[in-house]
Amino acid sequence: MPRLILILLPLVLAVLPACGDKGEIPADETPGEGDATAGVSAAGGEAEATTPQRWPRPIPPEPYGVVEVEDAGVVVGAVSARKEGRGVAFEHPAGEACPDGVAATAPTYPAGSLAGAAVTLADVREGVAVVERAPSFAVGACDIEPRVALATTGAEVRFRAADGEAQEVRWIAEEGYRDMGAVALPADGAEVGRRARAPGRVHLRGEPHRGTRGWLVVVDHPYAAITGADGTFRLEGVPAGEHTLVVWHEAFAAEELTIQVTAGAELRQDVALSPNDP
Repeated sequence: MPRLILILLPLVLAVLPACGDKGEIPADETPGEGDATAGVSAAGGEAEATTPQRWPRPIPPEPYGVVEVEDAGVVVGAVSARKEGRGVAFEHPAGEACPDGVAATAPTYPAGSLAGAAVTLADVREGVAVVERAPSFAVGACDIEPRVALATTGAEVRFRAADGEAQEVRWIAEEGYRDMGAVALPADGAEVGRRARAPGRVHLRGEPHRGTRGWLVVVDHPYAAITGADGTFRLEGVPAGEHTLVVWHEAFAAEELTIQVTAGAELRQDVALSPNDP
């Protein structure tokens, strides 16, 4: 019997570690259901076969506080493109085509004044009161208007089907490419809302028409703007001091600039962006 125990003991010890580690995922970090063709690509590149995930969740920022801002400054400027750039395009499933006259290709942005750029102060944690921004999107087959919009946390973002076809708009967080679920839109064009709960950029993707794509920029403070047709922006009520100005556009490399805001004065800050693809 002792001889038998000596023979079996190494086998038992080898099996024990495998039994103790099942590789379980915590209940609050379950991966989301994905699609192997859900990836996005910048112009000129192949669509990534990346599956959106629901984890890991980002750490929320320090809460924004409302305070009285004496002799606030103003930041104004214009955003431009140094040369032509192309936006993000989704891989379009085989057998699914956009309606006549609607292209599923990435949009092109010419050099010069740049509309649709998001301009934000990245480091402000207190200042003037937040004014709610709750955009509405009209969603068609391979098309969404506006292409990019700004929302404040807690606001209800509205969507409606604009072409008489029931569809979904999937929310994909840019940070970590996390699947945040979808909003189902009825064919009758009735508006459906969803709360913007956390700051960050959200990529909007249509289902079943993957050519439908757009952006939602969510902020928890008032110091943000989307540039107009002439590329201009204006941020008011800015506390005096040093700040980080972030300028983002889907077709161009984001820029971060350190700016110095003087109490009661207007600061002019123009920004020129370079395309994502060299």
